[in-house]
Amino acid sequence: MRRLLIIFALGAFVGSASAADKQGRYLVVGDGAEGCSLWTDERKKSSPRSRALESWLLGYITATNVWRPDTADVAGGLEAPALFEWTDNYCQEHPKSRIAEAARNLIYGLDELSAQNKKKRK
Repeated sequence: MRRLLIIFALGAFVGSASAADKQGRYLVVGDGAEGCSLWTDERKKSSPRSRALESWLLGYITATNVWRPDTADVAGGLEAPALFEWTDNYCQEHPKSRIAEAARNLIYGLDELSAQNKKKRK
């Protein structure tokens, strides 16, 4: 739980740098284009739709693992429920954001946590 709180805190201060075209645009495909308010509403109901949204988030994380060099597990061993809880918190704080923005900020928070853990091990 402490780890999850650290990730959330780090995510609150993360910028929005990402790969995109020269104008900063990129296409979000699927449920990531939906708003955080939908994530929050569906997760509260534990609906079948929430399972689809959760699957989209896990797919985003998997894609990061596949396409990012030297990354086997960007989540650092965190289980899906912890990732969903982080996204719950983010979406409650940012209801007008898209789920893709929540996912991107989750990854940034995980990156920061990983960097901190590496420094501690040295």
